[in-house]
Amino acid sequence: MYGCVQQDKSGSDPLGLQERYGSDPTLRMTEGSIEIKHKAQLATICCDSCDLSRERKYYWVLENAYEVNYPIGFPYLPFCPCRLPPNCMCPGMDSVSKTYFDRGIFDRQGCLFKIGFFAGPASFHTGPIEKTCCCNPCCACWNNYTSCYHVACCGERVNYVISETFCFCIPTRSCWLWNCFGLFGPADGQPLLHFLLATHLAPGEGQHMMRSLEKARAEWSQKTGRGQ
Repeated sequence: MYGCVQQDKSGSDPLGLQERYGSDPTLRMTEGSIEIKHKAQLATICCDSCDLSRERKYYWVLENAYEVNYPIGFPYLPFCPCRLPPNCMCPGMDSVSKTYFDRGIFDRQGCLFKIGFFAGPASFHTGPIEKTCCCNPCCACWNNYTSCYHVACCGERVNYVISETFCFCIPTRSCWLWNCFGLFGPADGQPLLHFLLATHLAPGEGQHMMRSLEKARAEWSQKTGRGQ
């Protein structure tokens, strides 16, 4: 266990006096604390040497959620094309995001799942989307280029594949339908419908974080009976 987020046991927290608020099983803590299952190793790239927010930047896999803080500079100019990191001239602000394993992209309780629009287990993916040409696998350079996946510039990333099929029957992974029987396109089995979970990861960290997410969510599902 890397660490815990402690729960206030002094009784001063007003929510602690209410039976219904904050009592969802998903939010339940283990012995009054939330275990941090994994702290991702981040890469030092591009302008990171002048980023004064590195000590506040993190990607955490918790026992019941996924939490990120990616501080931003110039917070009052959201459409500024030059999104510089916090620095000595503009310390910026925190940008914290926390998604519980039954909400956001992890949500499998909505109507689209109930009616079968999305079906099949979810999964994680790291690395580029591999391609095929004339029934032969493409080289790593081409895969990285076509996937806009450049570890030296952006670090590794982890994506989340929400299901195995969508629109009732269409696969979310490549097959003959997407690569013209292997002539050209994403290789068989490669995910096509996915969402970005983490980027800016150190080389080799993508696999570690993916396994941590899989294990944490499986343990959470077993404990709560959700997300199956």
